[in-house]
Amino acid sequence: MTAVGLLGDRTTTTAMALAVSWPGNRPVTLIEADPTGGSLLGWLDDPSTLGGRALRREGERRRPLGTPIDDFLRDLDHRPAGNITGNTEGDVENAGDRLVGELDFITAPVHPLEAERAVSRLPFASPGTHRDSRWGSWSAQRICLVDLGSRPHRPLDGVDPSALDLLVVVLAQRSASEGAAAAHIGRMSGIVDQLRSLGDALPPVAVLVVGDRPFDPFEVGDHIRSRLGVVGHERVGDETANEPSSGVFVLPSDPLAAAVLAGRAGMSARRWSKTRLGRAATIAARELAELTHDGLDDPVLDRHAEAVGE
Repeated sequence: MTAVGLLGDRTTTTAMALAVSWPGNRPVTLIEADPTGGSLLGWLDDPSTLGGRALRREGERRRPLGTPIDDFLRDLDHRPAGNITGNTEGDVENAGDRLVGELDFITAPVHPLEAERAVSRLPFASPGTHRDSRWGSWSAQRICLVDLGSRPHRPLDGVDPSALDLLVVVLAQRSASEGAAAAHIGRMSGIVDQLRSLGDALPPVAVLVVGDRPFDPFEVGDHIRSRLGVVGHERVGDETANEPSSGVFVLPSDPLAAAVLAGRAGMSARRWSKTRLGRAATIAARELAELTHDGLDDPVLDRHAEAVGE
């Protein structure tokens, strides 16, 4: 299993964008582990947890009503990853033959108290539980994207850090004013300072910045990484954008494309893949996959882990 945790701003939207864009031939599972309450039940209209709402006609059980995102995900079911992401034919061969339809979800309850109880029972909650035989057998060949939510006070409280191969800190820039953006970056810096206190227990950390205003997103990402004791990498033109060696990734602020992931109608998977968010998510997912390298040792992450542990 390869487990990538997402912590901070807009984690559910970001995790969904990465999940539908993830390369390779391994199944992907998006796990909601936000103790303040989940969103995916509403986005996906999951009848199993919403009371099994279904329509009956002439004694027959019919499929429950769907939401617009059903069409979007169904569209993904029949397309190789390369076609969805807009890669060239050669890139499809390199990316593998996984259908993006091999994507499933473990959703959290919407109610905060119920979500907190449910999240505490996830295999990531305490040391060693993620290695349980049943869980280990099921997840061995999967990519798990774990939506940890914002968690501003105790970032990884109730989470065994050793269960994560990579932690992605997601920061969305506040575009209302430079002052508002700077204040939010300061708050996120405080969260990262708490992470650094974990020392050697902290998994390798990457930073994903949503939005390119009002500050250069790579400078923002380098600032956050510097709080972890990681030296920023020099940026030359745009060549280092979304490169694994930088440890900083950028997604655009694209409200329309993001709304599609939350169930808005009116956009096919093909069209979504050509949006700014779709294109950037494709790049970020590929580079994050290279960072995790299917759970194998990676020299960039090794250096990062050593820096964090100092």
